Amino acid sequence: MLGGEMQLISEHGKGSTFSMYLPLDVKHLTLPAPNQNEIVIASNVVANTMESRNAEMKRKSIAEEMPVIADDRDSLDGSEPILLIVEDDVHFARILMDMAHEKNYKAVVATHGDVGLRFAEEINPTAIIMDMQLPGMDGWSVLKRIRENEKIKHIPIHIMSAMDRQKLGMEMGATAYLRKPLDKKDLDKAFLDIDKEIAKEIRKVLIIEDTTIQQDIVRNLLLSKNKQTKIVTASTTSAADAELAQEKFDCIILDLDLGNGQDEGIALLEKIKSTPEHTSTPVIIFTGTEVNEEQERILKRWSEAIVLKNGQSMDRLIEETEHFLHAVKDQKVEQTGFKIPAMMNDLLQGRNVLLVDDDMRNIYALSSVLEGQNLNVITAINGRDALLKLEQHPEIEIVLMDIMMPEMDGYQAMQEIRKTRKIQNLPIIALTAKAMMGDREKCIQCGASDYISKPVNTDQLLSLMRVWLYKG
Repeated sequence: MLGGEMQLISEHGKGSTFSMYLPLDVKHLTLPAPNQNEIVIASNVVANTMESRNAEMKRKSIAEEMPVIADDRDSLDGSEPILLIVEDDVHFARILMDMAHEKNYKAVVATHGDVGLRFAEEINPTAIIMDMQLPGMDGWSVLKRIRENEKIKHIPIHIMSAMDRQKLGMEMGATAYLRKPLDKKDLDKAFLDIDKEIAKEIRKVLIIEDTTIQQDIVRNLLLSKNKQTKIVTASTTSAADAELAQEKFDCIILDLDLGNGQDEGIALLEKIKSTPEHTSTPVIIFTGTEVNEEQERILKRWSEAIVLKNGQSMDRLIEETEHFLHAVKDQKVEQTGFKIPAMMNDLLQGRNVLLVDDDMRNIYALSSVLEGQNLNVITAINGRDALLKLEQHPEIEIVLMDIMMPEMDGYQAMQEIRKTRKIQNLPIIALTAKAMMGDREKCIQCGASDYISKPVNTDQLLSLMRVWLYKG
C-alpha cells in the first residue's frame, strides 16, 4: 500500500536477514479506503496466528528439555489438570507420575530446580509437587520465586523432602510439607489434598440469561479464557434463586430482561445483594435495552459493572468478568498467607560465617559475595586451620567447608566438628568441585548439614544459608 517491499535472505544453519524498504515520500500515493470487514478479519487472523505461534513456542521450549521420564509435556491441551513434579530422584518421580495418571492428571517432570521454575512459568500447572534438595536451583529458591510471581503465585505447592524444615516451608508459602520417606498412604493423602486445593481454585460463574444462545456464547468465551471455570446458567428468576441457595459464586452475569421487563431483573439484583451470602459477590449487568436515570442509579448502587449489548459488548463482558475473577483469586491468595517472612530477607545481616578453602581465589570471590550481604567472614585454609578458628571464634554460626584440601580435608574436619560438644550442632554446608555419584551421601555421613557443588551458584548458596540460619 505504501509502495515498499520486504526481502528475505536465509541460509540454512547460518540465519536470516529481513529487509524492509519504505519510500521517503508517500504524499503522492492514493491509498484505497480500508474495508472494515477486511480489517476485522485480518486482525483476527493475526491474533489467532500469534496465539498459535506462542503456544507452539511454549510447547517447543518445554520439549527442548529432554525428559528423563516419558512424561506428558508433548500432549498438554488444557483439557485436564496438570501436575508439575520437580524431583531429582527419578524412581520417586516416576511413582508420583504414575499416581498422577491414576488421578487423571497430566504430569510433567523436571529434575532440576531452575527447569522446574521455568516449567511453572510456561505451563502454569494446576499444582506442584517439589523436593527441596535439587540441582541447578534449590527448592527454597524455586518456592520463593514462584510466590513472588504474580502470574503463578496462586499455584498450590506440596513439598516432599527429607529436610526437617516444615515450619519454614509453610511460612514461605508451601501448601503442605511432607517429610520423606513416604509410603503409599502418605501419597494418597497428598493427592487428596491436591484435589481439594484444585476445587478451591475452580472459578464459579452464574449466568442469569433467558436466551439459550446468549448463555452458550458467554459460556464458550469464558471457557476459552480458563477451562478451570464452573459455569452455571439460569433462565428465570426462580431458577436463579435455586442456584444461589445451593452455592456461592465468584461472579454473576445478570440480564435485566428475563422475559417480563427490566424491573424483574432489577428486583432480582436487589435481592441478591441483600442476601448476606452474596453481598460481596460481583454482579455484572448485561442488558440489551436502555435504562432510565432512576434504573441506572439503582444499578450503579448494587452492581459492579454495566455492559450494554452491542457490537463490542461480548469482549467487554468477558474482560469485566475476568477482572473480577482475578480479583477474587488474588484475595484468596492473600488469605492463604503466601508471603516470604520479612525476617528471611534480613537473616544474613551481621551473622558470622567461617569460610574454609585452600584456594585463595575462591576465598576472595566468596568473601566478596558474603560481605556484600553484610555477613562477618572468617577464613581458614584447611581443615586443621578451621578447627583452630572455631576454637578462637565461638561466635561463628555457620561453616562453608571445602572438601579437597591439604593436611586435613573437609571430610575429616566435619567429623571432628561433630565430635566436639560445643559445636556439634553447627550448620555446615559442604562445597566441593567433585560431582560424583554418592558425594552428597558421603558429605552428609561425615557431618555436613547440606551440600553444594562448585562452581558455586551464589543465589543457591545464600538461600541455603538462610534456611540453616533460620531459627524455627
